[in-house]
Amino acid sequence: MIYNVFKQQVHYIPLYFRALGIASTVILLIVASKFITIMSEPAVFTGDAMMFTTVYTQMFGKFAIGLIYLLVTSLIAISHITYRSTDYLTVGTRQTLFYQILVQSLLIQFLLWAPWATLTVASFASLRTITDFQTLVIVLLGLVQVYFAQLLLVLIALIGFMLTRKRIIGIFVAVSLNLLFFSLHQVGVSLPFWKFMDFEPPLVKLINCLSLLPMLGVISAILNAIVKGRDY
Repeated sequence: MIYNVFKQQVHYIPLYFRALGIASTVILLIVASKFITIMSEPAVFTGDAMMFTTVYTQMFGKFAIGLIYLLVTSLIAISHITYRSTDYLTVGTRQTLFYQILVQSLLIQFLLWAPWATLTVASFASLRTITDFQTLVIVLLGLVQVYFAQLLLVLIALIGFMLTRKRIIGIFVAVSLNLLFFSLHQVGVSLPFWKFMDFEPPLVKLINCLSLLPMLGVISAILNAIVKGRDY
């Protein structure tokens, strides 16, 4: 059933074309601005270790990625989510509605994440900061952390949307939650959701990625229960 739902959701992608185009422009501006900022700081290039640390904290900055990028990706997901509530009459189970929402969210977030991830890796490569396997792993795990953070924010916002049937509520949840996480980070409260911006050893980053998986599982289960319990 999941395979059939995936094929169905692929047909919904054209509905996102305009939003994806706008998001891609924003992503390009974010990466380009970070790249230019880094290039304008000669002190960054005084040593390999310092250079990689500085470039990482710049490219995964809390304002550009935490506030702008995550907010844009979540708003696109909530404002364009599309599902067919009548499908459960054909299939005989409301589980298909949950799969529609979940697969669409995974797919669209990946289409938003992939350009940013590609441009980010290209920036690191052009700056020659990835000097060994460890630095490569740190960058790749940082990218994965951002993708998991996108999904977590979107799924929580979808819970608000499915509970109220109002997109504006889902958008409000996404914006409020993101600002809450940002405020907590500002006062020194470290949460797995925002750990992508921290420069950490590969093992620590891997543990953080793995710690986000159970959170995604719990949020998905709550969303599934809400979808099943709704009247259609």
